[in-house]
Amino acid sequence: MKNISDKIKDLTDESHPEGGFALDLGCGEGKFSILMAQNGLTVDAVDESAIKLNVLRDTKGILDIHTFCEDVGRFNIPVGKYKTAVARNIFPFIKDKEIVKKISLTLFGPKDAWAPNPKMSFFEHSEILSTLEKAGLELIDKEEYEGEGYTMANEIKHWHIHTYITRKK
Repeated sequence: MKNISDKIKDLTDESHPEGGFALDLGCGEGKFSILMAQNGLTVDAVDESAIKLNVLRDTKGILDIHTFCEDVGRFNIPVGKYKTAVARNIFPFIKDKEIVKKISLTLFGPKDAWAPNPKMSFFEHSEILSTLEKAGLELIDKEEYEGEGYTMANEIKHWHIHTYITRKK
């Protein structure tokens, strides 16, 4: 079974044999931005943490990555610019479901331990499929994980995560 990095590389190679534009929302230190840029794409990397974006800024002149330090829920996504978008583990932290539905790829399910938190969003698989269809996106791959794991604060919690790879129809 391929990991998410391999799947993104495969999709990038298939969708953009001659380059093009990709978007990495909530890129953090840019693992997927770097992967896509190494495969010939021009990448717009968005994260609200200037500290994390500094890692990508160090690639300037080496890889074609443009960084944007802003809230991913408010980032203006130009219509038709991107054929590949990555958004890993950011959407559960955006309260406004309407913003999330416009660009959803990795989401928390309703069985997640954080589900009672009113400042976060949680989705049923059927909600996500409906949103993808309305957005004109084709589902390439879906992974669902439910189980115990650690948070970034090294605390154990129950996770329920949906991860989707999509592309324009």
